Formats: sequence, structure tokens, C-alpha cells
Amino acid sequence: MHPARDSQATGYAKAIGLQLAIAALMAMSWGAFKGENAGVSALAGGAISIIPSALFAWRLKSAARKGVVAFGMTFFLGELGKLALSAVLFAAVIVWYRDADLLALVVSYIATLHAYLFALLVV
Repeated sequence: MHPARDSQATGYAKAIGLQLAIAALMAMSWGAFKGENAGVSALAGGAISIIPSALFAWRLKSAARKGVVAFGMTFFLGELGKLALSAVLFAAVIVWYRDADLLALVVSYIATLHAYLFALLVV
């Protein structure tokens, strides 16, 4: 594999790993201070951020081998897909987990989503 692609794959892995760590920390914090329901809701919020991000990273990694144009299109469509999947996952959690603590859900989602900003500083 090309060194730049290795670095790119490592960057994705770091960002996803950081998201996992933040989601776990948020779930434990909310669970400790507000109860089990808030902890589960925070974990769901983290998952809503992590699942689309991991799929996006996987698609970008495979597109990097196909050239600049394919990478650009994959990036654009991947971002749209992330937004759509996030909306579907939010709706699913709200519909199927009626007792969700919405504050814990949204705060955890936002915190986990910001992992990419921190990962950019590390990578």
C-alpha cells in the first residue's frame, strides 16, 4: 500500500477510535450522574455518530485506490449518506426507544461527532 494511503487509513482508524472512546466516556458519565436510561441514550447518540462515520471511512478508503475523481465523488456522496443515515438512526432511536433521554442522546452525538476535529489535530 502507498505510504500516503497508509497514513490516511491510520487517520480514519484514529478518528473512529476517538469516537468510540468519547461515546464510552459520555455513556458512563451520563449513566453515573443521571441514571441507566441516560447512559443508554448517550451510548445510542454515540452510535448514531460512529456508524455513519465508520461506513464513510470504509468507502473513502476503497475509493482512494480508484483515483482523484472517484475519491471526490465518493466523498461528496458519502457525506450525503452520512447525513441521511444519521437522520434515519435518530428516528429509529426515538421511535423504538421511547424512554430515551433526548438531552443525553443529542449531547453525546455532538460530542462524538466532534472527534474528527480532535483527530485532525492528532493526525
